[in-house]
Order: sequence, then C-alpha cells, then structure tokens
Amino acid sequence: MKQLLLSLFLVFGLVLTASAQREFYYSESNTVYRGSNGVSIAVYPNPTSDAITISDNDLVKSITLYNLVGKRVRQFRYYKGEVYNIEELPQGLYLLQLIDNNGRVLASTRLNKL
Repeated sequence: MKQLLLSLFLVFGLVLTASAQREFYYSESNTVYRGSNGVSIAVYPNPTSDAITISDNDLVKSITLYNLVGKRVRQFRYYKGEVYNIEELPQGLYLLQLIDNNGRVLASTRLNKL
C-alpha cells in the first residue's frame, strides 16, 4: 500500500509539472522550475533535514506542504530571502506547492525531508 501511494504521488507530481507546461530540473542541491513565461523558481536544498529556501520571485505569495495522503501539514507566507523551518516534520516525501496572489499553483515539486 505504501509503495502504491508513493508511486501515485510521484506520477501526480510529474503530471502537474507537464500539464502546466513548465520545465523541471533537479539536482542534488535544488529543484528549479522554468515556466513558459521565462520565470525561474528554485527550491533548495532538496533533500533537506531542517529548512528550505525559495529563490526570490515576485509571483510567489505562499508555500504549502502536503504529506503523502494529501493532508496539508505546513503553510508559509512567502518573503524574499526567508528560510522556512520544517525541522519538526517527520522524515519522508512531501508535495510542495508555490502559490501566486490569485491562488493558482505556480509550481509543485516533491520535497524529500531527511
């Protein structure tokens, strides 16, 4: 069951990225999204054990983290240069969504919490 949920989560993340016509790049240290309008957003470090940072971007209003069963576990208001503490979350995979001022999802990615 756990393997099935993980597979669905991974496929769901890829479908969201593809359907939004965004390019997705992943490295050991960060995740970068480059939208069709040329806007780039980086989430780093990923994986992480205690905190994440989002690159400066005027479009992002909030950051939401969901666990594997779809429950919202954290939500942050976005501020340029802010470090977001996720130290208290258990280890595992999370869905991270970056939301704009109109409530639209700018980007979604898997976040690996060590």
